[in-house]
Amino acid sequence: MRVVGILFLLIFAGFVYPQAEENRDVLIYTGYQSRSFGCFVKNEVVDVNRLNNLRKDRDCANFPVAEYIDFDKYSIVTYTMRGDCKISGSATITVDQSARLYTVHLSNYWGRCRSGGSLSGWLQISKIPEGYDVEFEENKIGGPPVKEGLSTQGLVESEESDLKGCVQLGLNDRKYISSESEYLAWIRKDAQAAPCKTMTGNLDFSKYAYFGINLNTGYCRRPDELDFRVREFGGSRNYLVAISYRKPVGICRALSQYQLWIRLPQTTQKYSTVVRIHRRK
Repeated sequence: MRVVGILFLLIFAGFVYPQAEENRDVLIYTGYQSRSFGCFVKNEVVDVNRLNNLRKDRDCANFPVAEYIDFDKYSIVTYTMRGDCKISGSATITVDQSARLYTVHLSNYWGRCRSGGSLSGWLQISKIPEGYDVEFEENKIGGPPVKEGLSTQGLVESEESDLKGCVQLGLNDRKYISSESEYLAWIRKDAQAAPCKTMTGNLDFSKYAYFGINLNTGYCRRPDELDFRVREFGGSRNYLVAISYRKPVGICRALSQYQLWIRLPQTTQKYSTVVRIHRRK
C-alpha cells in the first residue's frame, strides 16, 4: 500500500543523537512528511512571507501547515531528501547554545526501488532566536550496490531551485541562465516582478547557473516522484538532463505544466543541453 503522507504529533523528539552536554534535542511540536508533497520545498527556515508565497504557488495550494502559525512563538523548518521511489526518512533537530547553532539531522533510508523519488516535510519548533544559524546534515542509510565502472562517472552536481513564476517559459520551452544580467532580462515585467528582482540576492551566479524547462506533465501540480540527473557526455561541453516522474492517473483539466529549474555549477564554457524525459508507470 502506498503511503501518501504522515501527520505526526511528538511530545519529545523521538531519536536521541549522541551529543555533548551543550548540544540538546529540540522539542518538535508538529510535523508532516510525504513522498507526494505537491510542491518543492528547500532546506530552510520558513518565515511568514515565505509561507504565504508557498500557499500562493498553485503547486503548493494544499501545503499542509495550519492556516495560522504564531511566528512570534514558533519557527517552521522545511526539508527535502532525494532517493528512490520508496524513500523513507526521519528528521530531528538539536541546538548547540554555545555555538548558537541549530542542526537539522535528516536520515534518508533506501527503499530498494529502482526509480527515483524524494521525501519532503516540515517541522514546527519554538522560535529560533535572533543570531542563531541553522545547518542541515543528511545521513543516507543503505543503497543499491554500485556496479564497477558505472558509479557516478560524468555526474554533475545539481539540485532543484525555485524560480517558478519569475521567468516566463512557453510549452516545452527551456532556458539556461548563467548571469544576473540574463536573469533580469528574462524575468516577468508585470506588477508581480518585484519579488523576482529581490530574489537575485539568493542566486549566486559566481558559483551557479540555472537551467529551466517547462514540462507538459499532465499533472495540476508537481509531478509525483519527480527526479532528475545531469551528466556530461560526448565531450566536456554537453549536458544530458534525464528527467523522470510517475505517469499521472488521468489528465488534469487545468493547465498541466510544471516549471523545473535545476541549479548547476557555473562554468566559463557554453554548454549544449540534451533533455530526455521518462514517464514511469
